[in-house]
Amino acid sequence: MLNGWAEGSGYTVSASTTYSRAAGLAVVTLAKSRSPRDYEEKEGSTELNLALARVAKLLPRRAAGVEMVRGLKVFDKQELHIVKPLMLRFWTQTAALNDADEIAAAILRKGEGEP
Repeated sequence: MLNGWAEGSGYTVSASTTYSRAAGLAVVTLAKSRSPRDYEEKEGSTELNLALARVAKLLPRRAAGVEMVRGLKVFDKQELHIVKPLMLRFWTQTAALNDADEIAAAILRKGEGEP
C-alpha cells in the first residue's frame, strides 16, 4: 500500500521484522530507500528481547492483548519502527490499509514539527 502511494517519488518502502518470542512482541521496520529490499524476519538479540519484555510490561492490555501496542511507532531517520504483538505481525489487507492511513498521518504530523 505504501509503495503504491510512493510511486513516482523515486523511493520504495521495504519491510523487515525482528521478534521476541519471550516478550510476545515484534518490531516491524519500514525503511524508505531508493532500491527495494527483500523482506527479512529474524529473532532479536538478547538486549532487544530484554527491552521488549520491559515494554510489554508497561503497555496497557485490552481485549486479550490485541490492542496493547496500538500506535507505538518510532521514527529514526529513514526508518519507521512499529511495535506489534507477535501474533499480529502479518497484516490482513484491511489492517494494512488502516495502518497505512495511520502511518501516513504520523508522517504528515512529523513533517509539521510534531514529535
